[in-house]
Amino acid sequence: MSKSKPYREALKSQFYPFVADLGFVRGRANALSVPFHRVRDSKIHWFEIQWDKYHRPLFVLNFSELDLDEGISVEQRLSDRYALNIMGRVQRSKGGGLSNWFQARKPWKASILSMSFRYTPDDVATQLIHSFSDLEEWWETKNEGPHIYVI
Repeated sequence: MSKSKPYREALKSQFYPFVADLGFVRGRANALSVPFHRVRDSKIHWFEIQWDKYHRPLFVLNFSELDLDEGISVEQRLSDRYALNIMGRVQRSKGGGLSNWFQARKPWKASILSMSFRYTPDDVATQLIHSFSDLEEWWETKNEGPHIYVI
């Protein structure tokens, strides 16, 4: 069994309904990514959960905002994966390394304070839900919050 399976299940049970309530529709997923989108004010808000390629319990949210062109459907606009310019990422903390991704392993300071080395799957799903408000704010104002890493 993949080490990431309990984390994937926690996101399915907690995060997916959370974003569905915000108007997001889940797209076609594969083993490494799960895309979501919604249409707001003639813009397409798109993000995907990108899982670690080695199936470890690590993931990040890549996000973008696209203009909704007349005559082109949302599905057509999203179908060209290479036309999606990833604008940034929602992460546990700012920075470019894997240590900033959402994951089971706690940072060393949190490990020392809590006397445990890992977050539970529910803890990670809760962290993601909490961090998602920074992405909502970015789409609204383009201000970078503490969990937004603009590429």
